[in-house]
Amino acid sequence: MSSEITFLKKICECGKSLDDDISTRVGNTRALFLEYDLFKVIIVEALTWTGHGDDNKYFRLNALKYLSEKDEQSLSEAIRYSGRFGEDRLAKPLYAWKRIIHSIPSNINFETVVPSRLGTLQMNTLFSTALRLVQNGSISGIGPWLFCAPFKILTCYRKSFWLDGKTDEIRMPLGLEVVRGFEKLIAKKTQYTQGIDASMFSEEEGGLLEGMATVEIAHGITKKIAQAVGSRALHVNSGLYLLGRGEV
Repeated sequence: MSSEITFLKKICECGKSLDDDISTRVGNTRALFLEYDLFKVIIVEALTWTGHGDDNKYFRLNALKYLSEKDEQSLSEAIRYSGRFGEDRLAKPLYAWKRIIHSIPSNINFETVVPSRLGTLQMNTLFSTALRLVQNGSISGIGPWLFCAPFKILTCYRKSFWLDGKTDEIRMPLGLEVVRGFEKLIAKKTQYTQGIDASMFSEEEGGLLEGMATVEIAHGITKKIAQAVGSRALHVNSGLYLLGRGEV
């Protein structure tokens, strides 16, 4: 086994361990809020993962109330528990996600969705809806990081997905740490990043449309790595997050 494959396997193993932890965390949150729609719970959990909302029950409860009800007061309560980015950068994605989920067909069931269906829903339904709302000025404050994050969190939560190759069609978020992980891979000149310039990845997230083009580049690389080492793109993504943090 080459040193490159050994290194990539280590990245995936570390990523899988992180995904296990995320799965447990989401399961605990889900158990506390069974009365709420699963995807709304996932959205809120994603916002705690990214650091936009505080990791506590008060943020989760008020954010779920806001996403589920017409009462705007819940938004004011939720953003009291903003995280590292401040109130405005929490309020905007909450508002955006509320508009998105109220603009898609109500019969979509995220409780029973399978990986192949989730990948299609992500790009053909939710992304097209989000992009339309961004382009007509209805929402702002949601780029590819915050758009893709719930799909990663849901994929972590559904550990049965990890056995299904179609899971690799679900686009994973980038973010600062994952971008830095990619930059380290590119610097190592691995065969899976040949022809990829580090300048293709930016530590500053762009708009939704432009940013998803970068996500597609990253998606192609992570799929190839996952196939080469017998893992999942999900675990590659999490491993790159840890690599970017200097934890691999």
